[in-house]
Amino acid sequence: MKRYDRLGKNLAQIGYINQPRIGPGTIGGDFRTKRIPVDSKGRQKNHPVTLISQQFVAMKQAVQNERKLWKMIQQMETVSRQILFGIPTGYEPT
Repeated sequence: MKRYDRLGKNLAQIGYINQPRIGPGTIGGDFRTKRIPVDSKGRQKNHPVTLISQQFVAMKQAVQNERKLWKMIQQMETVSRQILFGIPTGYEPT
């Protein structure tokens, strides 16, 4: 239960998130291109957006945060099952 609470607190401090969709391509200097989904009359379309280096760094951090988020959620699911089914911590099925 303590581990679940600790994960929940960490989850609240994750920061901005974004799905990993940034391409590695560079368009001169510190500029990068990213395609972002934009809703256009109910349809998802990708539109290229040029990011300056600070935006790219922030977006990269948001992608890392997204990965941390899902890792934490998986850990919370594991702890939830242990609590719900009364499985002792550290139990490994053989």
